[in-house]
Amino acid sequence: MDNRYSRGLRTMAIIAVIIAAALVCTAAGTLAAFSATYTWSSDTTSGDFPFSDADYTLALFDDATPILPGDSGSAVLEGPSFDGYDVAWTFSETNDAVLPVVFFVRDADLNPIARSAYSKYDFSALGDTYTDTDKAGERLAVAGISTDPTGFVSALSVGATVCWVWPSAFYTDASGDALSDIAAVDAYDEMCMKLCTNYAFDPVLSSALNGYARAFVTGETDGTLTWKGAESGPTFSVVDGLVRVGGTEAALYSSGVFWRTGSDLAAAAKGLPSDTEAWILVLTRDVGNITALAQNAGVGSLIVNAGKYSASSDYKTASPSQDGERTLLKVRVSPAEGGHALSVKITATVTAGA
Repeated sequence: MDNRYSRGLRTMAIIAVIIAAALVCTAAGTLAAFSATYTWSSDTTSGDFPFSDADYTLALFDDATPILPGDSGSAVLEGPSFDGYDVAWTFSETNDAVLPVVFFVRDADLNPIARSAYSKYDFSALGDTYTDTDKAGERLAVAGISTDPTGFVSALSVGATVCWVWPSAFYTDASGDALSDIAAVDAYDEMCMKLCTNYAFDPVLSSALNGYARAFVTGETDGTLTWKGAESGPTFSVVDGLVRVGGTEAALYSSGVFWRTGSDLAAAAKGLPSDTEAWILVLTRDVGNITALAQNAGVGSLIVNAGKYSASSDYKTASPSQDGERTLLKVRVSPAEGGHALSVKITATVTAGA
């Protein structure tokens, strides 16, 4: 221990809440959550310090029950009393996908503590509405949900109840008698749907295309394609939901543009858009075999024949041609298992003496 604390007593309590997330292949999507634990651990140098090591279970997510928009839960921060000791609480979160889960704190009488609502997601566009909490009939003013966890942290204490809710309904007032119909609600619902439906390339696609993929398309201008050849042979594979041709990660196409996931890690971390395609050039003479293999593997609908092309190896271009020796196959993504990770850590540092 640092010499500055050689005459004092110190302990740290760490509460770690981990949601191990996995989105399944349904239209609504499912976010699987697992129960969490937290541990008190003490570190003393001298004297009588009234805290000893102990393990507790924080059943914040109800033993791995899947959670969806509209779900909620809570758990009491149990443990020894820190009365008479200085306590410094801190909060950290890993939520790269910015899941719109709201955390807030209830006091010993189970009343929501004012200004304790926090979410990494910015609800300001919905600020004139109210949403449900984890308690039936109770509403939370959306305008009171802060993106700064300071209020949440200041409300933490042993015996307090940590609550969470994934908002799914928004009302015009606290009574909940009328649903809000503002455009921001529709935008929020669409965002939740995207979060709960993860798209990727099916690994089974390789059973139809491996050995046949000659190149992948990197761009298109006035119908003419630019492409990159398969450097290590006509191999096709799916790794972590992304396409590799000849060992190289293929460019992808969505929303009218080509992009590379390798240069857009944020987009890759949040999953692929539902309209994502990999454009693959194969020999025209092989199309029949590829089609048959795709049908047998059950991925026929994910491979679209987009016509014949005449390719130039010198300029790495391909132009539409009725007699073209190359055929363009547009390979599509499909709903897939995968997910967005969320982890939360709450720490309490307790100091006695100096």
